[in-house]
Amino acid sequence: METRADGMLIFDDDMSRLTDMMLNAEGVRNAYISGSHRTWIRKIGDESLREGMENLSDRQITMIEALVFDGMSPLDVRKEMGISAKEIRTEVRRIRRILLDAM
Repeated sequence: METRADGMLIFDDDMSRLTDMMLNAEGVRNAYISGSHRTWIRKIGDESLREGMENLSDRQITMIEALVFDGMSPLDVRKEMGISAKEIRTEVRRIRRILLDAM
């Protein structure tokens, strides 16, 4: 996993596709912004992806929210969650594997 000069993640094609599927579903971003506890997951249109999301840990979902919706950089997430850059990379790989396996 690479980062741009501004610290944002450069996702591989699979992760980009998964992120696009989450963000392009009607109401996903709005449900997240409304602050309802993780109701945005129910708004994901792809049933397999939605079911995969339900298999993620709270920590993994928090990382997705920070990286995808809040626009945080990996450095920001590291500081916020008190974890190392290696742990972020490892968790993103696990997330990717869980979601792709669900699809």
